[in-house]
Amino acid sequence: MNDFGAGINALGDYLAKEEAANKIASTLNTPSSALKSDSSKTGGSLAGQLTKTPAKKDSAGAKQDTTAGSALTKLFIPINNTLGVYRKDTARVNELFRRPEVRAMFPAELTFAWYAKGIPAINGDEILQLEALKKGEGQAAPLEGDVITDAAQDYDQSGRPEVTMSMNGTGARIWKNLTAANIGKRIAIVLDNYVYSAPTINGEISGGRSSISGSLQ
Repeated sequence: MNDFGAGINALGDYLAKEEAANKIASTLNTPSSALKSDSSKTGGSLAGQLTKTPAKKDSAGAKQDTTAGSALTKLFIPINNTLGVYRKDTARVNELFRRPEVRAMFPAELTFAWYAKGIPAINGDEILQLEALKKGEGQAAPLEGDVITDAAQDYDQSGRPEVTMSMNGTGARIWKNLTAANIGKRIAIVLDNYVYSAPTINGEISGGRSSISGSLQ
């Protein structure tokens, strides 16, 4: 989603500025004797200690400011079409997205939810995926669970976990229109504000009966 990407870029700039401000505050709170002892490594000035990350050059030789990208990668981990965060950093991300100035970077109809199941990380921590969800009219999900008349877990022909669902007439009509308008896009299955799966819509689904297979969260 383009609006989501623009918001993430703005968040990177925001985090970079916050990081720079914290460095300045930390330096100003450092005893003058410590600043003096480090001056030989930074050109002998306070400004040298606050220098940004050196800019890189692209293939055309133009300078690129990597500060924002660096600030993002310190907190977020790219995972396919979503972003991941170490579990230890989820409280920090939740706090960030509660800030009005951060929320203003993204469209009002977007909200964010964590995946229910984490991914083991090599450092012993766990990575939780963060999904950007587009709300429907009235800021509600376009389809609620009350339209489901039957649901069961099974396995498809490849042996992958599969969930089948049947919907009532109202749900079938909404589901048909929703899938027809979003072919090639992903749709999130959310329960208690946690994402359990976000499969790609391959085509219009009519009749009110659907199946979700693969790596279910």
